[in-house]
Amino acid sequence: MHILFLNGSEFKGGWRDLTRAMWHRLFVGLLLGMTVLIVYLDPYGQIMPPGPMVRTLIVSSSICVFLLTSIGALKAAAQSRRRIFTMTSITIGVAVASVWGVKISILSGGNALDSAGWAELLAFNMVFATVGEVILGAFMLHRIAIDTGMEIDAERAIFVGASHHENMMRDTGSNFHQASDIATPENTAPPRAATVHAALSPAPVPLEWQQVLGQKLRTTDILHLKAEEHYVAVVLRDGKSLLLRGRLADGIEALPDTLGMQVHRSHWVATAALTDLLCKREGWRLRLSNGAEVPIARNRRIEVRDWAEAQLSA
Repeated sequence: MHILFLNGSEFKGGWRDLTRAMWHRLFVGLLLGMTVLIVYLDPYGQIMPPGPMVRTLIVSSSICVFLLTSIGALKAAAQSRRRIFTMTSITIGVAVASVWGVKISILSGGNALDSAGWAELLAFNMVFATVGEVILGAFMLHRIAIDTGMEIDAERAIFVGASHHENMMRDTGSNFHQASDIATPENTAPPRAATVHAALSPAPVPLEWQQVLGQKLRTTDILHLKAEEHYVAVVLRDGKSLLLRGRLADGIEALPDTLGMQVHRSHWVATAALTDLLCKREGWRLRLSNGAEVPIARNRRIEVRDWAEAQLSA
């Protein structure tokens, strides 16, 4: 799913990512607030039947129809693997919800509309819905993305949902690799020349290997762990990433305490991966040696900042 907002922001993710975002308190509050505003302004008084209860029910049902239709347009675009502009889904939603509202009003004893009335109604609904989109895209999207654990490219205003990485691995064969692609002591055999040289040289210091979510990994190769629904993305020093089934807490428990720190409910960072501590509009973030930026949870901000500053100054 690839959604483009009026202010240039982009959302990339799956249906689960969109569902989590829509249940966020800011999005729910925006819908409720706009519903109350319409009921208070009463812009449809000339066509709706008398009675505040009936009018409130008609407005509420029309907003539900608008929301369901708009979501349906987004889902259809996702299934066809096409980008969709928010204005496209809004236009479809406004058209269907307007027809619904007028028909329900007439059935409840309201007045019919002529051509001029239809034009005025559709224009008002489009403007009202567009204002809501602007508020969402400009003032709420960053906070929703942070709270729902999305990756944020602040410079390009791109918000990437957790399941987007799963889709990339399945559909495009991106930099996510199966566990068998990663070298371990069991599946890596040294060349014969190296074996002979090793026999004549002092024994090397054993590497630290740990079982992390069922996969044996060298702990010093791990830069970053990130929760991805029922999986954990393990980012390695060589640029590869593993997607292992399990919980982030179990992955962290398998690693030495001194190796790194959990900085967010969805992120663990290795001490050796730290390169910078950043303060941005969307909050404090850590920059890693691979260029990625990881958000710091608000309730862990002081602890993580002290830890990061101590490591960076060492």
